[in-house]
Amino acid sequence: MIEHLETDTLTRQTIQNILNYIKSNALKSGDFLPPESEMVKEFKVSRVIIREAFSYLKGLGMITSRRGSGFKIAQVDLVRVMRQVLEQLSYFSSSELKELFSLRRIMEIGAVYEAVRNASAEDLAEIAAAADNLDRAVDNPDSTMKDFGQAELRFHRAIMKPANCRMLDVINAALDKYFMSGDNVSPSPIVNAATLQANNREHRLIALAFQTRNPDVALLSLNRHLSPVRIE
Repeated sequence: MIEHLETDTLTRQTIQNILNYIKSNALKSGDFLPPESEMVKEFKVSRVIIREAFSYLKGLGMITSRRGSGFKIAQVDLVRVMRQVLEQLSYFSSSELKELFSLRRIMEIGAVYEAVRNASAEDLAEIAAAADNLDRAVDNPDSTMKDFGQAELRFHRAIMKPANCRMLDVINAALDKYFMSGDNVSPSPIVNAATLQANNREHRLIALAFQTRNPDVALLSLNRHLSPVRIE
């Protein structure tokens, strides 16, 4: 066990060393990294560690390789890297979930003007359908908190779709994974329907702002709705 931890730490350190090497040598997309043999000497680690570090960076899309040609710097797609990182997480702690919701709040508020202005008739129809779905989740006595969480996520995805923000899509996909997992969200009944009904009136006001093409009302309503987000 100790040996495994030491190897893991050495691999992480080597990953950072490689990133520092790329930065200090001003390598850019398309430039080749030195061969494994040179990296072994440069960082004084085994080939196994170098290969693990390369494998990790390749998995994130930061470097690419072809048999016999070595590794070269890739054109990094930050959104794709974030998606891959979040997809590897099978469980979010309370603090991590708060961070995701906080990031979503900031990005939604920043994107809502563009979303209202860009919304097509199809987008508006989906927003209305998502709002109706939320009504059913709140009013149905058999609904659970998991049902409400999924319905609310559908609504937020619908209002942000017209903004064409890929990073928001990644965050919502991670939250969708959380709410779809039976292990993460207990299928307990909705215990405070009055609070959720008040919450849902805010959803309706946001939806109305989209239907009337009023970005100012959408911004104020969304800001009130998302401040603060409480995750117990």
